[in-house]
Amino acid sequence: MRSTSNPMPVAKPWRLLGVFAFAVANTLPAWAQSVPNACQISVGYAPVVVPPSAAVSPVPGLSMLGVGLLAAVFGPVAWKYRGRISAGKVLSVLLAVGAMTAFVHSENSLIAAVRAAALYELGDANGGTMADSQISFASPSPLVTLSNTSGKRMRITSNGNTSETGTCVVGSELAPGASCTTQAVCPVVIPIEVASEPTSGCDTNAQIDSFSWAATDGTSSGSVTDFAPLLATPPATNPAVSGMVTDFTYTRSATQPEYDANSVLTNALALGSGVVTITATAPQGYGFGSTLSPTQTWTIPYFCQSSGGGGSGGNN
Repeated sequence: MRSTSNPMPVAKPWRLLGVFAFAVANTLPAWAQSVPNACQISVGYAPVVVPPSAAVSPVPGLSMLGVGLLAAVFGPVAWKYRGRISAGKVLSVLLAVGAMTAFVHSENSLIAAVRAAALYELGDANGGTMADSQISFASPSPLVTLSNTSGKRMRITSNGNTSETGTCVVGSELAPGASCTTQAVCPVVIPIEVASEPTSGCDTNAQIDSFSWAATDGTSSGSVTDFAPLLATPPATNPAVSGMVTDFTYTRSATQPEYDANSVLTNALALGSGVVTITATAPQGYGFGSTLSPTQTWTIPYFCQSSGGGGSGGNN
């Protein structure tokens, strides 16, 4: 008998977006806190104050966007009645071209609105400080971009990089929508080299599984016992450092037995073998090799299995 059930209600797209945004917002801080040898930026900014005497009262009028809209409305009208007015056809064409030009050049146009957002934004109209202390380490120090999205002209008032090599120098000004660059300040990282590679072994006290078989025709029988691998010796560095963390994981080549038509185990070797992954994380202030990478990873094959019985099964 076929069973039926009420279908699950489909979540509305905006609710799904809300859940996704909440998940990302709660994930980012955890990720940010884990950046080793992190670089940082700290740039202060404030709105440029225009003296009252220098302020010019604006003359009321239409914006470029308004002119474009009027042109878009009256252009077709002029075309419709082109036979009743002199040079109406030419006027309608000119109005249509004017509409397109106004839309393209208006700062409120769709084209102006679709622009790539910079990694860092100076978005507070009252000014403030753009700071990030968890920028991934790089050598040389990474150059990041700050974009003025506040809608006001801004002046750079401070910069944590006293030897600034970018364009966000103290005293410089950014018009609305303009950008500048600043070089992140990174810690001094001491290079370390791997003096000896890590090795793996077998933990005979950590049995994973065991399988036995007996051939239907009586020609062979046997059993195998599989054990978990272990970290035999951790990696050593030159110079030797304290506080290095070593992670060890393994992946088996097979986890389920396979038998042939004669009831003989055919994948004994795969059941007892696999690869181990060893990852060393340097302590704060150290990095591996010339790239000063915070981690070094090794992938090593292993075989941890004992066998018994009157014969052995096939291996693949």
